[in-house]
Amino acid sequence: MPPARIGSLLALLLCAATLHAQEQTVDFRYSPSRHYTAICLPYDWLKTVVTPGGGLGYDFGPGGPYAVPLTEITFGVQDTLLPVTRQYFADSRAPIATTELGSGALRFQQHAFALVPEPFEIPSSDYDDGIVRRLHGIAGGTGWATPIVPADPAFRNAAWGTIRPVQYRVRVAAGASKTVALGICEGGKNKGSRLFDLRVEGAALRTIDPVAEGRKNQPYVFLFAAEDVNHDGELAIEVHASPNSPDPNVYLNAFWVFPAQTNPDPQAILRGELSAQAEVYFDCGRELEARKPGPRVDALVAEFDRTDRPAVISIHTPRALTFDAAAGVLRCEGRPYLMSRPAAISATHKDRQWLLQLPRGTRRAELIVLHGQVPGDAPPAFPDLETARRRSAAWWPSTDLIPFGKIKLADAGLQYVLEANLRNQYQVAEIIDGRPQFQPGPSVYRGLFTFDILLMGEPLATLGDTATVRRFIESMLPYQQANGQIRVMQPHPQLSETAVFVYTLVWHAQLTNNREWLARHFDKIEKAMAWLQAARAQTLADPTARNHGLMPGGFLDGGISGTISDFSSVMFAFLGLEKAIAAARWLDQPQQAEAWQRLLDAFMASFQAAARRDLRRDQRGNLYLPVTVADTATTAPPQRGQWGLLVPLRYGRCFQARGTFLDSVITANLNLLQHTLQQGLVVDTGWLKNGVWSWFGGMHALTLLWRRDYAGAHAMMYALANHANPLGVWVEEQHLRSAGSGTSGDISNAEASAYFVNLALHLFMYERENHVELLAGVPPEWYRAGAHLALREALTSFGTVSVAVEISPAGNTATVQVDSRRGPQAGDLILTLHGLQQQGFGDSRGRPLPATMKIPWGKPMRIALRKP
Repeated sequence: MPPARIGSLLALLLCAATLHAQEQTVDFRYSPSRHYTAICLPYDWLKTVVTPGGGLGYDFGPGGPYAVPLTEITFGVQDTLLPVTRQYFADSRAPIATTELGSGALRFQQHAFALVPEPFEIPSSDYDDGIVRRLHGIAGGTGWATPIVPADPAFRNAAWGTIRPVQYRVRVAAGASKTVALGICEGGKNKGSRLFDLRVEGAALRTIDPVAEGRKNQPYVFLFAAEDVNHDGELAIEVHASPNSPDPNVYLNAFWVFPAQTNPDPQAILRGELSAQAEVYFDCGRELEARKPGPRVDALVAEFDRTDRPAVISIHTPRALTFDAAAGVLRCEGRPYLMSRPAAISATHKDRQWLLQLPRGTRRAELIVLHGQVPGDAPPAFPDLETARRRSAAWWPSTDLIPFGKIKLADAGLQYVLEANLRNQYQVAEIIDGRPQFQPGPSVYRGLFTFDILLMGEPLATLGDTATVRRFIESMLPYQQANGQIRVMQPHPQLSETAVFVYTLVWHAQLTNNREWLARHFDKIEKAMAWLQAARAQTLADPTARNHGLMPGGFLDGGISGTISDFSSVMFAFLGLEKAIAAARWLDQPQQAEAWQRLLDAFMASFQAAARRDLRRDQRGNLYLPVTVADTATTAPPQRGQWGLLVPLRYGRCFQARGTFLDSVITANLNLLQHTLQQGLVVDTGWLKNGVWSWFGGMHALTLLWRRDYAGAHAMMYALANHANPLGVWVEEQHLRSAGSGTSGDISNAEASAYFVNLALHLFMYERENHVELLAGVPPEWYRAGAHLALREALTSFGTVSVAVEISPAGNTATVQVDSRRGPQAGDLILTLHGLQQQGFGDSRGRPLPATMKIPWGKPMRIALRKP
């Protein structure tokens, strides 16, 4: 080859190597410009976030806007807006957020954190004051609506439910009759966007449009003649989304209970003139803030480089606050809300903006924000925030609530992201109805979603928190209908919920070898399978139907709206049936196992026939299976909604075999997605046009790992990390840099967190059908001088495993340590040495390493390696 050609080739290779090295670096290059990160306590009822400017954020509402805290509190300097230069956690296990601001000589930094009570007790988000109780969660917003007419102050606040109803119970004498008034004030949507079914026990259902007259923030009062029909001593008060509602999210601002046969004037109720006369007057959405013992305290500490401009506290909020000039304290409804040290010397207020001025010459300023009950009217003693910060920094890494210390990555940037997201899952979670509930996020989708028992349960149980995950799975039991269907999402049915529940229930029983627990719930599995069979039977009446033998129409979500028949619900049915069959065999129920196997075979035959018929090609000629049955769309991107086909793949035995028709479909769809990558992730797969969905990126990378496309998984893992904000977590969806700075969905998204933790975990340990692979997914580049990698006490169906790799500082020797405990199921333990082999390591005598080696269970093994 001519020297010029050699030189050109070397230059090209060097360029490619440099580009690869840049991509394999975590620098948050695609961080969204608008982001918020949870800094609250584990299972906290108060979902405090830190804002892009380093302030404290509160008060989310049910849309309008989504995922934006209505209250933001931050330090600053007078008449100057300083840019953010850096934001970080000094220790990503401890959510103490440092934000550096300023330019030139005018700089300051602020630290935001939640004070950890001593002793710390896991808080509950259940609400029952002895008269009123709220069911299934307490999501609510303060100051969300702004009534355009004189109205009771309760109309400004709202209890809300995301794809679920708002439900209250009011204690009355058994069989009592009452007059109930419901207060509704829409603060975000336009006419026709939401349709509510107002349900009060004993009264006729009433369907309303909260913006019937075309004016947002117009309050309404609706009267009902209520009766305790079932004589249980409670009146049920509920708001559901109408089946015809475009938006499935609902809210309730207030309710009043009056004696029966009274005829209160709705306008007088609206104006607040009858609230004192009501037997019960309830300001919805503020259950815990107004009545929670406490208070719950957040802190913000600022350190200023210069003092030539006065320091200020900026508060943007819709809350009705007052300034106590004597104490320098902001009050909310008379109670201390914000205190500072030094105390504010003056305050100005315009529209929703408060500005508190601190004494001239302030170099260090501190403030606290109090939520919950504050005893008395006098401000409480100001805490020592430096001591509180040290306590927080020490408490978080040492708490046994979060399985820190189980995974050690060789890349410090990825380790930072990993620990921030492991923690984020527990911060976004809550205790609801006495059980832990892991949620997608603290803002838009704060609530129970069936898929999360699997998506979040898998990594947490594998890392050892099996008891918490078991209780989380049990939170689904009350949602099983009489016909056997698991129905959480309302009003549109998501048909995969039932199969996901069955799969996760049986998987957890197998993982923990808890046959007795599974036996106690086997009747739930039988009912679920009966519903699944009945659901399929609905499609068999018409042999010409496009979904013949599949599933009826349901709500898919994730970029596809409306009621459709989809292949995803059938693929999830495979998972539920496979696990139900395994449960029946384990519990010596052979007849059930055989019947469910016949149903699985029938489902599979119908699926394969329909899938062969519906295969399409995209504009590039790539063959793929759309998620929608008989899809004829010509405008929607083919990748939209593909999450529904990818999620089940790793779990079903039917998807494992290579060379089958199903395998060819999987290969085709993964190839389709590969051609849609921008910024390293699939574009246009969710709700946001020209956007990337970080949750999808984690799931996609894990799918590539399952398919042993390790290089693709590694590249996507770094791309995913670089879409996080500098505090390590994600907004649910965000625009490509070329499309703008828009975002959509939850902030501090915990489902994306779960997938990233799962991805890191599966680099070290991948459980396949009959064996466990160790180190198969570790990037070979991580085996560099001085590296230390480890996975400790990971739970698999075949036993518990630990593996660690240490490379000497010189990089010429290494050790691999494997420890294990055999479980009840038989399966091989395979150690993969291919990556170390690629990096030039041999055995202790310098001889070539095998690509893999079988490790005996229960026998500690230490392998010495060196480079020849």
